[in-house]
Amino acid sequence: MNHQGPKLTIGKFLKHLRESKIIKHKKRHKQMSQFDLASRFNWDSSSPVSAIENDSRVPKPETIEKWIEETSQDQTDLVYAYGLAGYLPQTKIPNLSFVKFILDRVSQEIANEVYPAYVLDCYGTFWVMNSLNLALTAGIPLADFMQIRTNVLDLSFNPRFQPLRDKIDNLNLFQAEQLRRYKGVQLLRQHEPFYTNLPASMKDRFSTNFPEFERVWHQTEGLKLSDKTLASGFQWSLLLDNNTKLYFRTSATLIFHLSSSFHIVRHEPFNSPDVPDNQSRIDD
Repeated sequence: MNHQGPKLTIGKFLKHLRESKIIKHKKRHKQMSQFDLASRFNWDSSSPVSAIENDSRVPKPETIEKWIEETSQDQTDLVYAYGLAGYLPQTKIPNLSFVKFILDRVSQEIANEVYPAYVLDCYGTFWVMNSLNLALTAGIPLADFMQIRTNVLDLSFNPRFQPLRDKIDNLNLFQAEQLRRYKGVQLLRQHEPFYTNLPASMKDRFSTNFPEFERVWHQTEGLKLSDKTLASGFQWSLLLDNNTKLYFRTSATLIFHLSSSFHIVRHEPFNSPDVPDNQSRIDD
């Protein structure tokens, strides 16, 4: 189910899942009724189902688990329902003084790295980057880049970054993979206002490219809890002026001192079958 749009309540969301479930009954198919679902719980009547769907009763975690099992059987819906019911905490950025203390040290670490690296918060906003990352910022001065509170999605959708967009090999695939991972990172936050307001909140930011962002956003499914590719990084390439390519493998590492609120992103070159000297060319 698409979790964007006006804020849902836990009752409305669970009701939608029940009404979307088609079951077989007496050699025909029909929409699951409140009574049908109540019978799966061994409840004597449909009153508990009605109370939950009317938001007059907050379901227990085990009730939510059973409800999802009998309807959508989707892990993403399960996590979303936990959030709507108040069983997941709201995201909080740690104390800013402590954040600065930790990021000052992280900044020193990535400054010495020989490939582009930067720090993002859980919303995708840039906080720290090394000088080599300027190659990926479309020539925008570092001070301006940080001042406009650039989001990682700007790199592939914001018109200000058109020079970079022009150099990304197969931009459509890059955008889809970026959004797939972005949604995966936000899996435990999909009930929060910043996420439910996407993609509408990006309309002014992406201006003429907003229809492009909106289309890719709705077409792209996020990573699941069981998907292990988030940790493995993804591969992409930049087109150079001489029509050759630079290949990168992008990976993210959580900064454990800052809970799950910040992570370091690294773009490391790797040798591809068709360009075996890719890494040495980047080093040069």
